[in-house]
Amino acid sequence: MKISIVSGFLGAGKTTFLTKILPLVQEKVGIIENEVGDVSIDGYAFEKDFRVTEVFGGCICCTVAKDLKKAVLYLMEEEKVEHIWIEPSGIAHLSAILKALSDIETQLEISFDYQPAIVLVDVKDFNDYHQSMGSFYTDQIQHADIILLSRFCDEKPEEMDRIIGKLRQHNPEASILQEEWLTMENVLLETLLKENQLKTKKTALSLDSGQENVDSSDTLEKTTLKKAKAFTQEALQVLESKFLENEWGNVCRAKGHLNTPEGKTIHFNYTPGRFCWELQDAFIPSALTVIGKSLEKEKIHEYFYEKKIHDFPCQNNDMAGLPEIVINELNLAFPQAYQESEAMMQIALSLKKYAGSPHCELPFCHTVEGEALGARIRYGDETVGPRSGEAVCQSAEDLLALPPMNFTQGRISALLQACNKLTEQGEKVVLYLSGPLTILNTLMDARVLFKEIKRKPDQMNRVFDFLRGETLRFIKEAQKNGVTLFSYGDSVGGANIIGPHLSEKITTQYTYPLMKTIDTQMLSENSMMILCPKTAYALVGTGYAHWEDFFLSEPMHYSEGCLEAVSSFNFAGQMCIKNRSFYLENKILKGLRLE
Repeated sequence: MKISIVSGFLGAGKTTFLTKILPLVQEKVGIIENEVGDVSIDGYAFEKDFRVTEVFGGCICCTVAKDLKKAVLYLMEEEKVEHIWIEPSGIAHLSAILKALSDIETQLEISFDYQPAIVLVDVKDFNDYHQSMGSFYTDQIQHADIILLSRFCDEKPEEMDRIIGKLRQHNPEASILQEEWLTMENVLLETLLKENQLKTKKTALSLDSGQENVDSSDTLEKTTLKKAKAFTQEALQVLESKFLENEWGNVCRAKGHLNTPEGKTIHFNYTPGRFCWELQDAFIPSALTVIGKSLEKEKIHEYFYEKKIHDFPCQNNDMAGLPEIVINELNLAFPQAYQESEAMMQIALSLKKYAGSPHCELPFCHTVEGEALGARIRYGDETVGPRSGEAVCQSAEDLLALPPMNFTQGRISALLQACNKLTEQGEKVVLYLSGPLTILNTLMDARVLFKEIKRKPDQMNRVFDFLRGETLRFIKEAQKNGVTLFSYGDSVGGANIIGPHLSEKITTQYTYPLMKTIDTQMLSENSMMILCPKTAYALVGTGYAHWEDFFLSEPMHYSEGCLEAVSSFNFAGQMCIKNRSFYLENKILKGLRLE
C-alpha cells in the first residue's frame, strides 16, 4: 500500500495542490482528510471519483490517532484503494504522523510503501510563522522529503536566499523546489515531483518514541461553527476587515463555506494578511473553522450566528420572600400564610400599596401549578418563599402518568378564591402563570429533565402537550373567578439557562401554539397577557410576533401603561411587570401582535 503525505502549515495550499496532482495518479486513490475542526470544509473540493475519509476534531498525529487507523483500514479493506494520500491538519507534527503510521504497521503486521513526504511552505508567511508558531511549524520542515515553495514571486532574491538558508538549517537533505506550481500545468507538476523524489524511508525509520514536546506557548485554539447566518458578497468585506484587523484575536487560519440568501455557496480562506473567496452555484451547508491564539470565541460566534433568542435579565426571585415592611404590617403566621386565601389577599394588597402598583399580583412564587400536579413544595417562611422540594418524577413516563390539576383543593384552590374575593372588591388582579420548564423543574431534577428532553423527544412532546392543556384549564378557572390580567413567564426556560437552540424549540413547539390559542379563544376585550420579556423577545426573534407602538395619554409606569392599552392589545412584554422603575417617559408602550 502506497502512502503519500502532503503536509504544510495552515493555509499553505495543501488542498489546492492535491486537486492538481491527484487526477494524474494512475492507482485507485483514497484520501484521508484531517480537519482540526468538527466539520467538513475541504472534503467537498475533491472529485467524486476519489474515496475521501475525513477525520475530525483534532490532529491525526495525537488526539485522534485511533481514527487514523480506522480510516486506513476502511480504505484498504472496504474501498480496496491502492494509494492513500494523507492531508494532515495544518497544525500537525509530521514526525508524529509518521510515528502513528509506523504504529499501525506494527499493529496490523504490514509494511507501507512510503512516498516522499511533501511539505508546502508559504514564503509570505514564513517569517511570522517561523517566529510565532514554534514546533508546529518547524517539525513539518524537519521531516520533509520535498519542500515546495509558494507565493515567492514578490520576494527579493536576497530574501529568498535567507529563507532557503533557514529551511536548510532545519532540513539539509530535502529537495527545495522554487517553482510556480500554482500556475504550472498539472502534468509538468507531476514531472517535477518525480524528478525530485528521494527514494528513502528515512522519516519513517528514524523516528523516536513519539512527538517532541510542544511548548505551552505554541498552543493553538480552534472554534468550529455550523449553520452560520446567510452572507451577501458585500458582507464579506466586513468579514475580511474583522480578520485583517485582529478583532477576534490572533487568527492564523480560517476557512469554510458560507451560504448566500439565494442558496449559493461562498468558499473563503484566510491566512494572516490574505483573505480570498469564490462564489459557487452549488449549495454546500455552511460550516467554518477558525484557528489561532487567544481567540475571542464568544465574539466570533455572535458574529456568525443570527441571534434569534435574546436573553433578558430577570427581575424576579421566587425565594426572596416578602419585604420587611409587609411582614411587620401584617403579622401573619408563616408558612401557613402562603396557603390560605385570606392571608394571600392581605399580602397582595399590602404589596400593591407599598409598591405603588395599580394592581394586585398573585401568587408569590412559581410553584403553584407544579404543586397542583403533585410536586413536593417547601413553603419556607416570610424571608424565603415557597420553592420546590424533592423530585417526584424520575422519567418522562412518570410525567405522563401525572393526574390533571384539581382546582377544588390545595393551594391552587385557595389562590383562585383569593382572586375571586379581590376582584369582587374592585381590585385588578394579575395572575402569574408558569411556563413548562419552570413547572417541570418543580417535579423533576433539572439534570434528569434535560436528559429526558434529549433522549425521549416523543414522550416529552406529549408531556408538553399535557402541560399546555393544563395551563389553558387554569386560565379558564381564573377567568371564572374574575381574573382578566395574566402574566406568563418561564424563568427556568431562559436562553441563558437552556441555550438558544432549545429556547427556540420551546418557543416554536410550545409557547407560540399556547399563546395563539389564548389570543384567538380566551382573551376578551378587557383582558391582557403580559409576557415576561424573555418570552416576548423569543416570540419576536423567531418570527411569531412583532411589536406595535401604543401611544399613552401621558408618561406613566409600565404596569399602568399595560392597563391603559388593555383594550387595544392582547399581549405586552417589553419589560417585566415587576419592574416598578420602568417609566414610559416617551408615552409609548410596545404592544405585541402574534403572527
